[in-house]
Amino acid sequence: MLSFDYIVTEKSNQQANEGHYHFRVATPTNKIQIKQDLEKLYGKKVATVRIVKVKPKTRNLGKKTMTKRKPYKKAIVTFVGKAKIEINNTK
Repeated sequence: MLSFDYIVTEKSNQQANEGHYHFRVATPTNKIQIKQDLEKLYGKKVATVRIVKVKPKTRNLGKKTMTKRKPYKKAIVTFVGKAKIEINNTK
């Protein structure tokens, strides 16, 4: 079973009210694996899964030091009938 981290941003909260939920998933996963695991986890049918690869961002730490944030994959999931799910934010 995959691990899903719910993404909490202003945009994701607004879209959650419309039935679209944002999750951070492992990079090698595909739509079929995400759909199967979310159906097992929440017990509701998944209508659509959209995947976005988020590119790494660079940032400055002082004058000479630059670091990169790690790239990740984001899944935007809609359940059948725009069903509501209970999100547990433990982070």
